[in-house]
Amino acid sequence: MVKWEREKEVWEEEKRVAFVPENWKKIYLQWMENLRDWCISRQIWWGHRIPVWYCKDCGHVNLFTDDDFDRVYDKLIFNLIADGKVKEEFTPEEVEEVLKSPSFVHPEMTVLEFYKRFVFHKYHSTDVSAHSLRLFFTQDLNPTALLANRSVRYKYNSQTKKFRFMLYCKNCGSDKLEWEKDVLDTWFSSALWPFGVFGFSENTEDLKLYPTDLLVTGFDIIFFWVARMIMMGMFFMKDIPFRDVYIHALVRDEKGQKMSKTKGNVIDPLDIIEKYGADALRFTLAILTQQGRDIKLSEKRFEGYKHFANKLWNAGRFILMNLDEDLLTRLPYSAPPRVEDLWILTLLNETAQRVNDALSEYKFSNASQALYDFVWSEFCDWYIEMCKLRLYAKVEENAPPEEKERIERERITAQSFLLMTFDRILKLLHPFMPYITEELYLHLPTAVKDSISLEEFPQYNPQEVYPQAKEKIERLKEIITSIRALRSDLRIEPARKIKLYYRAEDSKELVEEFKEYILFLAKVEELVEVQERPPATIAGFSKDFEFYIPVEFGAKVEELIQSYKRKLQEVERTLTSLSARLKSPNFLEKAPPEEVEKTKQSVEELTQEQERLRKLIKLLEEVMVEL
Repeated sequence: MVKWEREKEVWEEEKRVAFVPENWKKIYLQWMENLRDWCISRQIWWGHRIPVWYCKDCGHVNLFTDDDFDRVYDKLIFNLIADGKVKEEFTPEEVEEVLKSPSFVHPEMTVLEFYKRFVFHKYHSTDVSAHSLRLFFTQDLNPTALLANRSVRYKYNSQTKKFRFMLYCKNCGSDKLEWEKDVLDTWFSSALWPFGVFGFSENTEDLKLYPTDLLVTGFDIIFFWVARMIMMGMFFMKDIPFRDVYIHALVRDEKGQKMSKTKGNVIDPLDIIEKYGADALRFTLAILTQQGRDIKLSEKRFEGYKHFANKLWNAGRFILMNLDEDLLTRLPYSAPPRVEDLWILTLLNETAQRVNDALSEYKFSNASQALYDFVWSEFCDWYIEMCKLRLYAKVEENAPPEEKERIERERITAQSFLLMTFDRILKLLHPFMPYITEELYLHLPTAVKDSISLEEFPQYNPQEVYPQAKEKIERLKEIITSIRALRSDLRIEPARKIKLYYRAEDSKELVEEFKEYILFLAKVEELVEVQERPPATIAGFSKDFEFYIPVEFGAKVEELIQSYKRKLQEVERTLTSLSARLKSPNFLEKAPPEEVEKTKQSVEELTQEQERLRKLIKLLEEVMVEL
């Protein structure tokens, strides 16, 4: 029985531990403020058997530890028996087999290697075989030892043909000892974990790593394990074992129910890895992990992030295919960076800052989402496409040498920024998607380490932030996105190039500066400035930039009007039904909160779609009048 007593200073230290989410700290404090005596023995057949032996002759209670034995083999055998790895009677062959088997805690080590490193912290040259053990065991049985009347450590049972490790009462010397049958409470043994793994009670080099920073665990063992580790740390090490405790969420099925084999709603991680990959599994769980909220998981969630892994792989393949073999030696001959290079560098640093800030606050979902948005929406969808203008630029045969040199220098710049950005992306993504990032990293010419995990994690660099470049490219993206949206509404084939009229005020200079980008990315063959809307054209807007697409470019106006009117009717019918549901007290009171929230979101989205369709139909009807 352990009786808890602690000084005020100790209690103040124990309260310093921070919990994430913070509401779990209340549960921890409530338990710590109402401590009860703790019975640390259990009458069960598994666990660490209490190392206490009772003398049948004098009644003395004997406690044995490693320090009671001087010889290495004695220490080994005592630990094997105490850990339950061999029985009280054993053969040398059984001991050898156990010592050379994988350690449960560290499977990459044998049991003997584990003892050497974490239990004894010495005797590193000790090797063990059944033959050497047999010779050692029989030393005590030779005539010289018997004549010296020395206590025999090993006795041989001729009937079982096994040896027994002998212990003697520290008070009367009797060998009639009975080992305590109870085992230590699991949580008592586990409470020693924060410093036990570093070699306590020896003053090892690893013990300097105590205390650690973070414990990740579940809410159901806060008082079973977390509180006890903190108390043991304060008692033995005079310091709390960790500064932060992150309480992770439960993974439930898509309906919010706890997974159960009986219900048949269990998602096996091994099946997911086989179908979607380990990186997709890790990234899905990371991006869905929000503090204080359980994860509602369905298999379809993994599909989207498998596509993200494919997107990353294809981006890496594209970059590697377009890098010159001697790129690093040619970097001094590169051209000054373009605006889009400074823009992507700015976003990269902003993303690094968001990721680092989120990780420091254990907001794994925010960090994952920031990386997802940057990699997919900015780097792949925009920057790589912009770089193609320089990567695929053709040099006319009769072009002057200066022009050829300029194009080549621009190409080197595009390659270098693609490589630099992708290199940092892989480092930022590595904690979330370790396998694909490791594989891609090792193919980069900038890979100077044996593993990406040995690289420094990217940090925010204010010297690599260019607000003006960011403002320009973001405005350019708005213009191109507006053109693409109207093309889509008019159902013009994506690959078909169109003639585009425009007029602009503040954006005019930007349109002229980035004309080649608009032509390339919006699939425009001719960009013509006008003062008013040309006849038989459909108008689109992006702030002060007004553009017009002629109807002859594939737009069947009458068919479009009828099609969009039918779509508008469908939207309005659904909108009416959902709005009526939200007005029903019965629905609001009885429906699950997530269902109510989902309905509200659908109404908002449908309202926006209704307004967009009405405007589009009006524009098309105006064009019909002019035709």
